[in-house]
Amino acid sequence: MKKLPLYILALLPLLLAFSQVPKLVKTKVHDAITVSLPADFTAVGEQELSAKYVSYRKPLALYTNPSKQADFSVNLSVTQWQHFDLPLVKDFYKASLSTLYSDIQWVKDEIQEIRGTNFALFEYVGTVADTEQENTIKQTKPMQVYTYVAYGLVEGKVVVFTFTAPASQQQQWAPVAQAMVESIRLKKTL
Repeated sequence: MKKLPLYILALLPLLLAFSQVPKLVKTKVHDAITVSLPADFTAVGEQELSAKYVSYRKPLALYTNPSKQADFSVNLSVTQWQHFDLPLVKDFYKASLSTLYSDIQWVKDEIQEIRGTNFALFEYVGTVADTEQENTIKQTKPMQVYTYVAYGLVEGKVVVFTFTAPASQQQQWAPVAQAMVESIRLKKTL
């Protein structure tokens, strides 16, 4: 049996990481927004959207995988910001995200340029513990969610791209979420 050259063995983990990303399909979310999503992701219908998003503002788009455990949404904020405010936007949203969870483990917290647009990127695992369970008989495990979110500024508005999945599936979804975010194309006008 032949031995593999050392450089091939060194590249093997990298090749395996790339093989984990399924085929992505370019998807037009809005006239000014396109992103590549896994081929098996489908748009969520109006009824399911209302059930999933208990918010006064529904997202521009919401896509989910066949098991409905992984979601990708695109939102547009109403808050106005200047194009040079991205570091402030990043700090604002990081503080806001931190209040949503009882514990948060940051994986990524940076500003990165993607296809000519700067984005504030966050990747994290958030834990929601039910603090009102202490005196109950039935205790449930804290819920953990893996999230990859990108905030981009266009015409003073924040465009928010959010991928979520159960934290137990983080290893499976992390390279996919990163590839999806890196595929974002935003026109300069919305």
